[in-house]
Amino acid sequence: MTSEAVSSPDAGRSASSRQQQRWLPFIEKYALVGLLVVVIVLFSLLPESREVFPTTRNLQILLANQSVLLVTALATMIPLLTHQYDLSTGNMVTLSMVAIASAMADHGVPAIIAPLIGIAAGVLVGLFNGWLSAYVRVNSLIATLGVATAISGVLMGYTDGKSIVTGLPKIITDFGTAKPLGIPLVFISALAVATVLGYLLRFVPIGRRLIAVGANAEAARLVGINVRRMVLLSFAAAGFVAGIAGALQLAQTGAANPTLGGSLTLPALAAVFLGATTIRPGTYNIPGTIIAVLFLGALTSGLALAGLPDWVNTIVNGGALVAGVAFSAVVSNQRSRR
Repeated sequence: MTSEAVSSPDAGRSASSRQQQRWLPFIEKYALVGLLVVVIVLFSLLPESREVFPTTRNLQILLANQSVLLVTALATMIPLLTHQYDLSTGNMVTLSMVAIASAMADHGVPAIIAPLIGIAAGVLVGLFNGWLSAYVRVNSLIATLGVATAISGVLMGYTDGKSIVTGLPKIITDFGTAKPLGIPLVFISALAVATVLGYLLRFVPIGRRLIAVGANAEAARLVGINVRRMVLLSFAAAGFVAGIAGALQLAQTGAANPTLGGSLTLPALAAVFLGATTIRPGTYNIPGTIIAVLFLGALTSGLALAGLPDWVNTIVNGGALVAGVAFSAVVSNQRSRR
């Protein structure tokens, strides 16, 4: 009897510990999904926002507004897979947008060709970032921050700080406002970019090499992977995707604002790091990034409809970035101990 009495609490604690271990991975994977549902329900019931927030019109606006952020976040994520930071993605989006608008408005380039110019501009900047980081060995934070600042200055000088709003063909704005089956075409395009990128990273050798470099650069080098080249390609790919984001931004707004870049970089980073807390916690992943973008969009939309000032969005994005980084660090440390 004494032996059973002593062992029974230990057995109970052991069973409780095993139950916690079973539930912990599920909670880690889907906590952000649950928060997204909570945010949607909250602002659908809150008196200040319930008349507008749950409507189809607001959902369409939310999806359209988050489309460019999603593609920008995907561009930001690619160098992070190799443990490099790109703080210039928002500025590359702006560069692409201005290049496309200027090509059409000032030089008569056809609307079918002009987006390629914006994408090419993004790739060139990405290659330069990659060269500085991989071959010159400049810290990627410093290199891309300097490049971002330079891009901002060039665009301000080229446009005189004014948006390009005239001379754009109607097909561009038609694309930005189209809603097949009630879903904004720009959001469908963003999901298409995410799907293609996900396929490349998972099933194409070069994508798996990028992930291998991020997992262990020295081990990747020992098995014959050119680590410097992979880092260079990751920045080039980021520029390519950022170029697509610039085309989508131009289509959505119908104007090229040369000052947009800085307002995209922080939310994109926040979405990527917050996305690393869900679906595959501790790793940068595309499904998690999509959920994080939708969460940030729903939260900022609800707060705006509830009457809060715009500066609250900056706090939300900054808080999401800190929370994402902190959670990823905690998960990584826990798994190391296990």
